[in-house]
Amino acid sequence: MAGWFGAVYKAKTMPKLSSITIDQPRIRPGSKAAYAVAVGIVAIPTSLFLMGVPGLTFFPLLTFFPGTILAAVICGTEAGILAAILSALMVWEFFLPPLPLVEAVRRFLFFTIGVTALVGTIGGMRAAAARLRRLNQTLRDSEAKFRALLESAPDAMVIVDQSGRIALINAQTERLFGYGRAELLGQPVEMLMPGSNGRLPESAVELVAVSKKGKAFPVEVSRNPLRTEAGPMVSNAIRDITLRKQIEAELAAASRAKSDFLSGMSHELRTPLNAVVGFAELLLQVNSVGSLTPKQREYIQLILDGGNHLRMLVTQLLDLASIEAGRLSLTMEAVNVHIALDEVYNLMLPLARNAGITLEVLALHNEVEIRADSFRLRQVLINLLSNAIKYNRAQGRVSLAAHASAEGVVRLIVTDTGVGIAPERQSELFQPFHRLGAELTSVDGAGIGLAYSRKLIEAMGGTLGFTSQQGKGSEFWLELPAEHIDRNVSAPT
Repeated sequence: MAGWFGAVYKAKTMPKLSSITIDQPRIRPGSKAAYAVAVGIVAIPTSLFLMGVPGLTFFPLLTFFPGTILAAVICGTEAGILAAILSALMVWEFFLPPLPLVEAVRRFLFFTIGVTALVGTIGGMRAAAARLRRLNQTLRDSEAKFRALLESAPDAMVIVDQSGRIALINAQTERLFGYGRAELLGQPVEMLMPGSNGRLPESAVELVAVSKKGKAFPVEVSRNPLRTEAGPMVSNAIRDITLRKQIEAELAAASRAKSDFLSGMSHELRTPLNAVVGFAELLLQVNSVGSLTPKQREYIQLILDGGNHLRMLVTQLLDLASIEAGRLSLTMEAVNVHIALDEVYNLMLPLARNAGITLEVLALHNEVEIRADSFRLRQVLINLLSNAIKYNRAQGRVSLAAHASAEGVVRLIVTDTGVGIAPERQSELFQPFHRLGAELTSVDGAGIGLAYSRKLIEAMGGTLGFTSQQGKGSEFWLELPAEHIDRNVSAPT
């Protein structure tokens, strides 16, 4: 008994009716205090009736029903069920007038079913209300997380509705544009980016934005669609790219300065080189009358070879500078693949024989033409074949082949049986002046041939790539669009 009295004492401070909610009992459900309060609610009308208070004939109906409801709401469903059972027992024991057994049982069942149904209804309402409250809390938590993410974004975030008006912004937007939040909400997005004309970019795009003070500055805008209860919206991440544009302008200026320097240097070097090569050729012609000794002829030939090599290097440097500056002049035309391969083969065959390398051409089965600059294409093929011969093994092989695809692309392939390229150094292959350790060998070269070749092929609208296995050899290929493929005409052999 002491435990029950203690529980009643703990629950003696009843809550205000205005603070009662159906999904949150004020007294912990299942506790002694909850059951004690339920018993007390039933005991009040019973005690008044037993004390002989007049006019209580219908008091059970007026008290037990709302009392059971109150017990279920305040103390929980379990206490409400206890109140319903006690109410039914009190009605049967004290409140039913003398009636035939069947009528008494009927009234008792009517009362019992009624109060039990009330408690069950309250329990269902409580479960539904609790679920709704959890859903609302989840929604509030999600909104709070979304706002936290929005505010923590490093870029200005502007969320725009279907009509192109600003629905939500973050603090970075206020800092970037100088407007207050209240000044932007509901305004058209072109207030910030006049160039959008009310239309939002469909992907990352560069626009010109305007701050509150009227200052225009470049921005990059990335768009992401959002689905909300208010309809589809668009989240726009806006980044100030003023510094990036300044750096790009500085890099472009530096690149132009470098190109101008290389161009000027190349022209300055060409004049004395032409003189050296010209005089060397003249001396060799003079030797036809026997005025030079064999040793002198050997020295002059070395001068001539070195001058020609240096002149070719200067030409490639000049072309590289022209490509980077966008000033390289190309003569694009239809080039017969078989004829081009045959000419390059005949030019490189003496070099291959002197090096003890077998050079072969795998002819096409059809007459094929590609669109390219004929002179530049031959330069690239000569560079690739020269490397394949120079960096090959003794008694190695080099093959030159061509394949036409059904997609209208022609691939020219140079394959060698050389030492190959180490995997860790392949990323450096097309960087100018990188010889990947070959500078430590007796093989001559400057390290710009491959970089030069790739730039030329890309300028012609093609691609140049390679595969290599260390110790087995390499395969370099270039792809250019086909101008014409006649599958009914066989290529000459």
